[in-house]
Amino acid sequence: MMLAPVYASNFELLPDFVAGTDRVALVPRTLAKAAAKRLPLRLLDPPVPIPNLVELIQWHSSVDDDPTVLWVRRLLH
Repeated sequence: MMLAPVYASNFELLPDFVAGTDRVALVPRTLAKAAAKRLPLRLLDPPVPIPNLVELIQWHSSVDDDPTVLWVRRLLH
């Protein structure tokens, strides 16, 4: 039986979507390992090279000096 594709708004939902099914998901290794501790998952290396995930943040210049935005930027840096 062919399963319909599932779309998720973020990586963290994917392990729950594939657990106990024939579905596969490509997620960061640290997330996969953590999820495998609580879900019946089989972790495999991808069959092709996958480039590193690059995460970025952006903000409007009007909040460059906002203390909260500065705090978040420093935290993420």
